[in-house]
Amino acid sequence: MTLMAGRERRSMMTGAQASHCGSVSAISLGLPVSTAIPEAKGILPKALFVGKAPISGKLKQRFVNEIESITMLALARSANTGLADGKLIPEVLIIGLKLTAKATEIPSEVIELIAGQRKSGIVFACVREVPFEGRTREECAFAVRRAQPGRAGHTLIYHVYAGDWQPAGSASLS
Repeated sequence: MTLMAGRERRSMMTGAQASHCGSVSAISLGLPVSTAIPEAKGILPKALFVGKAPISGKLKQRFVNEIESITMLALARSANTGLADGKLIPEVLIIGLKLTAKATEIPSEVIELIAGQRKSGIVFACVREVPFEGRTREECAFAVRRAQPGRAGHTLIYHVYAGDWQPAGSASLS
């Protein structure tokens, strides 16, 4: 048996070995296997984000009541996608937010807090279970935080943009 370098091992990862948020993973989203985060390294504790900056009691409650788990699903950069380096955003992190049954909408304030702690781009895959035709189904919606157009020298204002909910099995990134 020969030992393989980390890059070679990652490229051989299967869907079962990739981190996931519900049924959503980098592979189910249509991303290259080389971008997938291994399951053992994917789970992020909520305290990692809550402990870095002073936040309101209301936002802490949203983390507790509306976020079941936070998972790194993928990291896309030129080295693992074959795409050219981005000038402003050299890599994009894909994070899964598994929402609890209490969450009724995209958790914009939570996304704002998490995205504000990292300079590179983040795409959030929000996953929830909802009643559908007498059963439950898993749905996914994507969200990003972007700066609003503004004037030079002024404070940047950010906004969270979210897509529509869709069946998790139909969700994809391209």
